[in-house]
Amino acid sequence: MLEELARSLARCGPRAEEIHGCVAASLNGSGFGFDRVAMFRHGANRFEPVPVAQHGFDDLGVLHGQLPPVDEWPLFHRALEQESAVTAADAQLDGDVPLEVAGALRLRPVVGVPFLAGGRCLGFALADRGGTAFDVDEELLAALTTAGRFVASALLGAEAVEHERRGSELKSQFVALAAHELRAPVAGIHGVTTTLRERGDEQEAGQLAILQRTLFEQADRMRRLVDQLLDLSRLEAEAVAIRPRRFGVRDRVEAVLRQIAPDKLAHVDLAVEPGLETLADPEAFDRILANLVANAFRYGAPPVRVVARQLDTHFRLWVEDSGEGVPTEFSPRLFERFARGVEGADGGSGLGLAIAQSFARAQGGRLLYEDAEPKGARFQLVLPVRPTPEA
Repeated sequence: MLEELARSLARCGPRAEEIHGCVAASLNGSGFGFDRVAMFRHGANRFEPVPVAQHGFDDLGVLHGQLPPVDEWPLFHRALEQESAVTAADAQLDGDVPLEVAGALRLRPVVGVPFLAGGRCLGFALADRGGTAFDVDEELLAALTTAGRFVASALLGAEAVEHERRGSELKSQFVALAAHELRAPVAGIHGVTTTLRERGDEQEAGQLAILQRTLFEQADRMRRLVDQLLDLSRLEAEAVAIRPRRFGVRDRVEAVLRQIAPDKLAHVDLAVEPGLETLADPEAFDRILANLVANAFRYGAPPVRVVARQLDTHFRLWVEDSGEGVPTEFSPRLFERFARGVEGADGGSGLGLAIAQSFARAQGGRLLYEDAEPKGARFQLVLPVRPTPEA
């Protein structure tokens, strides 16, 4: 059984989806003899209830969105605790699988196989013999446990290949973006300084003021882009040190507003209690907030509302504008690096929100987007409440 599975894995391609499909077919054959197999993987936040590959569970796709996540199944937790394949004698009676799952899939005896490697669970397989009774002995469970280790190793290899591919792609994008985006402000700065050097004495006061303003705007645009590129390189190298400390939120927000929008403070509605405090990395917090406020004025419309509250076990901050919001077709790509809703809009690089999301995740939090009512864009920063670090 295991030799045939190993040969099958060696023949399949390096992509995770190919490995999942190969394993689903192998558990059906290769001497394991299962009639139905479903392969689950970890999604953005948890194990998804709809499999990435299956054999025999043809009705699973119909149940999309109706089944509880796999990491809520007791069978899954038993497999993780024991670090081995596990079995349920009767899934509809034992409670090892949620009743709605066991009933919908007509499960009776069933086995669960975790794919474990390096302290991580990279996937989970559910297998049975069409709802009919079958014996599961220790030898079969041991073989399935070993099979799970084989599969996890293959998935780790696929992860490494994908990481290398994505890294190469990001490097190419990085170079292309830097060359493209820096060209415009550098050309502008060069043009203004050349004019001032060669014909500065000939310019009238009004023309000099225009040249000075243009010089400042292009230099500031280049400064922002360089800051973003440096942040991106640090995040790519995982060299961002997160040092949480307790600080007053309102003072911090007001300082960022004075820096980012000093001439637009009258158009900001600030709803943050003076005594509100949180525990986070102040520099990362500033970077996230500065990006959200700058975007609100650059792509949205005033007034801009900034709200912060401590709710349940999380600190939450909202930045909302009164513009047209994010186009529906673009919102799924909103936090992707190099993604831009409108090409070249106001010199945007497509890096800001991706970097802000990375700073949020580095602190165990996340950035969320939703349409504001009656219109506008609303971004929410969610950070977990941490215990105060010991002195």
